[in-house]
Amino acid sequence: MSSSLELKKNYSFTSSMIHPSLLSDWSPPMGAQINMNCDASVTVATNSAGYCYVIKDTREDWITGCSGSIHIDSVVEVCLVQRTANVVADAMAKVAAIESYNHVEWLQPWADLNPLLMQDSSLSS
Repeated sequence: MSSSLELKKNYSFTSSMIHPSLLSDWSPPMGAQINMNCDASVTVATNSAGYCYVIKDTREDWITGCSGSIHIDSVVEVCLVQRTANVVADAMAKVAAIESYNHVEWLQPWADLNPLLMQDSSLSS
């Protein structure tokens, strides 16, 4: 993926990407701690697995993130961990699996992620 603009053109973020099973309670870090949300997604048709992490501070402000994909030969086990306040990492991992792009560091969130960042914040309160 040569730019975040290409990625955004190829995939539109909507609330429909949020799986209804993301139900467990979560609370933001306290004090000088940070929060790291991570997720992964598998696209069997392309033998691709996407991954993502997002690091935020106690005010839920974006610090950094990354996403990318790897080629997989087989899926040994898939485990769903139900959680809230992880919709951004979930969406970014799905994009990475679908688009099959290399590791990318994100110093700022894409504008398209702002509604999901707000949703993550509302789920954590």
